[in-house]
Formats: sequence, C-alpha cells, structure tokens
Amino acid sequence: MKETDRHRIDVDDLGDWVLSDRIYEKTVFIQTLMLIGILVLGMNTFGFERHADQKQNLLENFLYYLLLVGAMALVPPLYRLLFARQKTQAQKDLEATEPGEYRDDLTDYYRLNGLLPPTRWQNMALVVFFAIMLFDLFYLNAWVKNQQLVWQPAWVDGILDWMRNHLNTPPMNVGWDIFDLDIKDSEYLAKRFSNEQAFLASPLADSMMLFQFWRFISFGGQLYCFALVTWNMMDWLGMEYVNPKNIETDGQFLWISFISIFICLMIIIPYFMITVIVSDVTGLMMLSNEYWSASIKFYSAFFIFTLFSLKLWQGWFIYWKRQFSA
Repeated sequence: MKETDRHRIDVDDLGDWVLSDRIYEKTVFIQTLMLIGILVLGMNTFGFERHADQKQNLLENFLYYLLLVGAMALVPPLYRLLFARQKTQAQKDLEATEPGEYRDDLTDYYRLNGLLPPTRWQNMALVVFFAIMLFDLFYLNAWVKNQQLVWQPAWVDGILDWMRNHLNTPPMNVGWDIFDLDIKDSEYLAKRFSNEQAFLASPLADSMMLFQFWRFISFGGQLYCFALVTWNMMDWLGMEYVNPKNIETDGQFLWISFISIFICLMIIIPYFMITVIVSDVTGLMMLSNEYWSASIKFYSAFFIFTLFSLKLWQGWFIYWKRQFSA
C-alpha cells in the first residue's frame, strides 16, 4: 500500500474534526483535554506550604508533581476504559487478517488515515509532552518563591556558572555564544534594572536562567514527542496539500517553492526561543501562572511552525531524490 493512496480530507472547522471518522484524532483530542485538566490542577495547587522549612515544602511539592505525572500516565488506559471499550472496524479487520505482508500494509494504511488509536509510544509521547509543561508549573510555583530559588545546591550553581560563561551580554561580549541577554528585550525588566550586570547580580537572574536552562535541555525531547503524536495528523489538517513530495505540476512546484522560502526558515526560530534569557514572549513565563499561560500559546505555535518546516525539508528531500533517481 503506497503512501500516495491515503485519503486527503479537508477540514473546515473544529466540528468537522470532532465528527470525522478518524479515531486517532478523536483519541488524541480527548486525552489532551484530560491532560490539560491535570495541568490546571497542578497550576492551582503547586506551591503549598505545610512547613516552615522551604526545602521540605519543595520536596513535598516534588513528590506531588510525581503523583500528578503518574495520573497523567493513567490517562491513556482511562480513556480506553471510558471511551474505547469496543474495537473499531479497522481493528476488527486487522484481527480477521492473516499475519503477513498484506496485513502490515493494511496496518500502515489504517494508521496513515487515522483509523487506528495511537500506539503505546504515541500515548507515552503525549504524556511526556504534558509532563514537561507540568514541571514548568512546579518550578515557577514551588521551586521559586518571591522570584527567588528556595533551593540552590552546588550543582545548580554549576549550571548557572556554565550559562554565565556562555552568555553574550552587551557591551562586554562581542562574539557569538550559546545564550543571549539583552535587558532591552523585556520592557518589564528594563524598568526594574539599569543594565544587564545589575540584572545578573539579582536573585531573579538565577531563577530565570535556571528556568531557561530547563527549557534549553527539554525542548528537543518535547519537540520529538510533539512530532511523534502529530506528524501524520498535520498531513490530514492540510500539510498534505503543500508537501513537496506530492508535486505533480509546474504550478504546484512554483507555489510550494514560494511557501517554502518562508516556512523552511522557521526551523531557526526555536534556537532563539530557547537561548534568549529575557523577552516579553518567553523569558518572563516563569514569573507567574498568568505569564506562563500567555507564553505557552507562543511555544505551541513555535512547535507547529517548526514541525511544518521539518516536514517541508523532508518533502523536498523526497522530491529531489525522486527527480535524480528517475
């Protein structure tokens, strides 16, 4: 079964998406709502204090974080218990088919067209994606109090020292380094601090830099999880029509080439998103739940645009490979 045999369905609105016969998207949608519910619960309950010792409070909040992650891990089986007790027609067809090449092709066809529920790895990827966001909320509500770290062991100081050693800050640093700090990038911080050195000398700098380090090391895994869940879904939502691997006419070539000039360059956006220490879009998201909620919308858009860019790069690779091998 060739990939070009897949259905191309145009979705006009959310109602069409919910009412479609694609089991995969329905499952991901409902599980996402359940996981968002746990995020909201964490947002409103992290940071509780039962002791005078802030370190002990932090430990209990971390154990509570692990408990919520465990609840997230139960979302896929809970969904199957509540909403997917009966097998789909595609699953029945596969069970009635003898093992072999035809069954493998049929499985691929059903998966490409969203007629099967997510695999175990896709369910795990969805849970990990939200568990990373849940850690954001744990950090900004429990690990940080009054914009200061309540626990700063030696290994945290080592991370902060490493970041400072790889920080490009005007006017001292002239060359290019991993991280960038310009107080002018944030109107909020520019009003509080006269320059970058004054900011770096404050406890707030440690809190923001450690949070940015977390974003730096977790972004790749979070993007991979997002891609694992939505790679084929994005084709169904419209990417299939602009994917270079499906070019058949000169008009399509010119149109998709024009689109690619802009979208393919979006692959560089994540670098600035995870290396700029302060900005009103991403750098301030650790200050409060409100900032985080507003900024996470931009992060979600960045994930989508990055995935669009990656799919275009892959599509052009397939297209030109086909041209040269013809």
